[in-house]
Amino acid sequence: MHIHCVTVVKNEVDVVGETLRRALDWADTIYVLDNGSTDGTWELLQDLAATSSALVLAGRDDGPFHNALRAQLYHASADRGRPGDWWCRLDADEVYIDDPRAFLRRVPPRYGLVWGSSFTYFFTDRDLERYEADPSRYDSSLPIDERIRYYHNNWSELRFVRQTPEMRWPLDRDWPIRTKAPYPRRIRVKNFVYRSPEQIRRRLTDRYAAIAASADRDDACFRHETPSNWVDVQLNRAPRVVADTPPSSPPSWRSRIMPAAELHYDAGDGAYVEAAPETLPALPPTSRPAIYAARQLWHDLTLRVGWRA
Repeated sequence: MHIHCVTVVKNEVDVVGETLRRALDWADTIYVLDNGSTDGTWELLQDLAATSSALVLAGRDDGPFHNALRAQLYHASADRGRPGDWWCRLDADEVYIDDPRAFLRRVPPRYGLVWGSSFTYFFTDRDLERYEADPSRYDSSLPIDERIRYYHNNWSELRFVRQTPEMRWPLDRDWPIRTKAPYPRRIRVKNFVYRSPEQIRRRLTDRYAAIAASADRDDACFRHETPSNWVDVQLNRAPRVVADTPPSSPPSWRSRIMPAAELHYDAGDGAYVEAAPETLPALPPTSRPAIYAARQLWHDLTLRVGWRA
């Protein structure tokens, strides 16, 4: 079993070096496409690739971001995969809590999709006080876990797909199709999305430019950045309210400051407060007919009883 990651990055110089190095502890290969970074990310990626053959740079695409970039990256690398391998959509700002290699080994062959349980880390009002007193506390030379500590387990999305002979990844899709059923357990992952005033300002500028460029596409991207009730959405207090026409300019970075009192604190002891499953997006239903699911359950029970006997 090999684990292949596809990663599209843009202007993540303050975190991508650390996250990629940590991902290389469990990934066999990471294929990276730079989407027109201007902050030194591309130069950092070149330095990292020179030290690890497992980090493969696929080049640069300076055009607007769209979901097909990940599909293009997969197609450029698909010949390296084999049935039974796993493909991961690895974001530049995430670190896994659960070891993906150990987690994926436990997934039975009948399952082919693994969803993540996202623990989103925010820049809070307390972080702003600390930052204004001493900006060096948020310097990129420090581990990201020490810089940003307040989080909320607020999201879930597909993270891993098991390769099969039937799997296809159309260029207009965010994820492959013709895959197996989703595994009922979710793998836990930290997302360090908002990290400092400068990074938040750059993120909003880049993403609103991509929103404007993809407004006429069926796969318009980053609309999750535009709801007027952004804070309530992050805290799972209300459904997302997205305007039909997104704003023409990004909001202030201050709009992304979260109240620390509403979040959980990561003390670095490995303990995390998980959200109730019903507050996260539901896993998709299996595409197999119920009779096959029942047959598989009977098979498993028969093996278990026979083993105990």
